[in-house]
Amino acid sequence: MNYRSLQSCCYTGAQPGLPGTSPERRQVARLGHSNGELESRVKDLSAVARDYRELAERVHGLTLALLALDSAAERFERLHVGLRRDFSVDPAALIRHKKFLRSKFRLLAC
Repeated sequence: MNYRSLQSCCYTGAQPGLPGTSPERRQVARLGHSNGELESRVKDLSAVARDYRELAERVHGLTLALLALDSAAERFERLHVGLRRDFSVDPAALIRHKKFLRSKFRLLAC
């Protein structure tokens, strides 16, 4: 039963001076408003969960691609390309941190 059908089958007695505003109608209206707010929050949370799932899939794909490579230079190049292509990282940011990333890959290659 949805909000509209519940509202239509409610007690329709009127209070003096306020036609059609029985306590039941006011309660149904409050519940309908609360329901609308909750539905909106669920939609927002679903969108966030979908974004996180997509991000996790991209991170997983990049991780598998990096694990498949043999040398630190290949990993660095694949990381650089993957960050630009899959994560839309600004190339200027990658260039700025290039020295830092290369030093980390040298440590991992040992």
